[in-house]
Amino acid sequence: MNSITNEPNIRSSERGTTQPKSYSDTQSVKKIKMEENKENESSDDEEYVVEKIVDKKFDTDGTVLYRIKWKNWNSKDNTWEPSAHLTHCPQMVADFEREWALKEKEKLNKETKGKYGFARGLVPEKILGATDTGGTLKFLMKWKGKEETDVVLAKDANEKCPQIVISFYESMITWHSE
Repeated sequence: MNSITNEPNIRSSERGTTQPKSYSDTQSVKKIKMEENKENESSDDEEYVVEKIVDKKFDTDGTVLYRIKWKNWNSKDNTWEPSAHLTHCPQMVADFEREWALKEKEKLNKETKGKYGFARGLVPEKILGATDTGGTLKFLMKWKGKEETDVVLAKDANEKCPQIVISFYESMITWHSE
């Protein structure tokens, strides 16, 4: 079975095989049939069984690659496969994506735990309100791409996003005409 190598970033097309021929979505193990290299002129199809998707990354061109653990193969034989090779086993990919998203969210929560405001590294979108409770001016900040808001010190906002502060003050100005 020379179709799988120990090289970590190799695609199946570079291993001497063509695109997967067929997929089976039965049971919890998905089967991927790959054609032998035409140079071998072998009529035998080798069957590789996906045991588990263990990781995900993006290629330089933005292609999603999944790290595949093959059944009856050592972990050192895991390969990176493009998502196009896994289109007919959507449940396994969906399960992995759900788990991966949860892990990424937990990772982000750990990194920002106990932090608020600008310390979380978020980009401010706009100021929703202001208060001077406690004797210090503070703003209620809305962050880009986030539902959560934080109360931040006005002096921090003045330094980190002066244009947003100016826009907030301008929106609060009321002109009285006689």
